[in-house]
Amino acid sequence: MKFSEALVECIENGKKITRKDWNGKDMYVYYTCGRKIPATSWDDRGNIKLTDHERMVGYVEVLGHLDMYNAQGKRVIGWLASQTDMTSDQWEIYLDEKQ
Repeated sequence: MKFSEALVECIENGKKITRKDWNGKDMYVYYTCGRKIPATSWDDRGNIKLTDHERMVGYVEVLGHLDMYNAQGKRVIGWLASQTDMTSDQWEIYLDEKQ
């Protein structure tokens, strides 16, 4: 299927999607819904500190985005499609054998 069709399955229907011609086995893209994380739950130890606005409203708003589970078994947060990904018609629904 085309990338645009795969995106509909991913974003609107909650399906994991993958490309047949990717080299890595068990790689897939999935949609992570946006949410509000309470400011008190935000991990401020790294370099991503709460803003004054977030402290005032009491939450961090994370918008919906695409993520990837890669061939090394790690998550890529905020995955972006390459031009090759976007023009491929080799997209399909990822079927997890463990489901």
